Amino acid sequence: PSLMGCKVSGSTVGVKENTSVASSFTTYPNPAKDMVTLEFSTASKLGNNSSYTIYGVQGNEILHKDLGTVNANTSENIDISSLSTGFYFIKVSVDGVVSTKKIIKN
Repeated sequence: PSLMGCKVSGSTVGVKENTSVASSFTTYPNPAKDMVTLEFSTASKLGNNSSYTIYGVQGNEILHKDLGTVNANTSENIDISSLSTGFYFIKVSVDGVVSTKKIIKN
C-alpha cells in the first residue's frame, strides 16, 4: 500500500495500550515460582465478559480461563508450577478490551 498523499507531522505511530484495563489489574509476585495472583483493583464493576490467557514468548497459548464478571478486588490465583522457567505474557480481556503484561517464572 502507498502512503502517498498522507501527511505526517512529527507524531509517533504505534499501538497504544488501553490504560484503563492495564491499570485495573496487577499480577504478583513477579517473578513467581508456583503461583501468580491476578488482582483487579478498580473501584467499580469492570465487566461481565472477562478472561485471561497466558502465552509463551513465541506466542503459543499455554493457559486460558474465562472469569465471567469481575468486580473491584476480584482476585484469581493461577498455578504456574508446571511451566518452565522463563518469560510469559498474560493477556487480560474485559468486555473485549485487552491488555497484556509480562510475567516471569523462576
